[in-house]
Amino acid sequence: MKELTFFINVGNLVISIDISKVTDDPVRNVLHQQLTTYYSSELVPKPKSPPDFTIYFIAEEEYRFVKEDTLNNGIRYFLETFVLNEHEAYVHYHTGIAQFQFFLKMILQSLLGRHQGFILHASAIIDGDNAHLFLGPNGIGKSTIVENISSSFTPFADDMVIVRKRKKIWEAHQLPLEKKRYNAPAMHGKRVRTLCYLQQSKASKMTSLSPVTASKKLLEQLIKNGATEQNIKALLSFLPDVDHFLFETLLDTQVSDVRKLVRRYR
Repeated sequence: MKELTFFINVGNLVISIDISKVTDDPVRNVLHQQLTTYYSSELVPKPKSPPDFTIYFIAEEEYRFVKEDTLNNGIRYFLETFVLNEHEAYVHYHTGIAQFQFFLKMILQSLLGRHQGFILHASAIIDGDNAHLFLGPNGIGKSTIVENISSSFTPFADDMVIVRKRKKIWEAHQLPLEKKRYNAPAMHGKRVRTLCYLQQSKASKMTSLSPVTASKKLLEQLIKNGATEQNIKALLSFLPDVDHFLFETLLDTQVSDVRKLVRRYR
């Protein structure tokens, strides 16, 4: 018999996923297969201590509708597909993987706020136990730079990175939300050493930034879905503990400066 409750580890936070309330066997089997396949890299045995968070998939008879009166005296009804509390969330079983990913991002951001963490819009590489993050708006070259130096360093993230403080060290962790997932240890955090803010330019140049100067750029790359005041406090605490660089780069992304930078931290 398939387990009706299973556990995933994301950023060293354990999340329980409970599908026992779904009473339709075929639906429950499909749901089990989809979730355990998609999150296969994050699956862990049942922990000895309670999980950090629990997600319940609810049965059809537990669905709730939100009623809203309209201006022309009509009534609109909205299916309540997702309910988020401090330690648990409820999701209806018709939710697809893409929609569930959106919910999970909100859950993680909220949960990370209580564990000195947050999610950044960034790509990343690792060199040994060190992580180096590249930040900037869509299309600036975050993914390109990771691909271009993948022969020298290990690609770690394509678009989003968890950052959280554990044992006085700020660590980078992978998310199971990435469209492109790299083959790196999902539960093993890497120490964040540098943040490189990408800016397109006619010449390749890297400049050190003070935490104060970098603060606006970093706040712009905080994933806003589910973000709380606690996430922002963690981010501001993180600012002075890592090195910040402005990396002005050509459209084709020159990477020799990045190689030199990374090697400084070996």
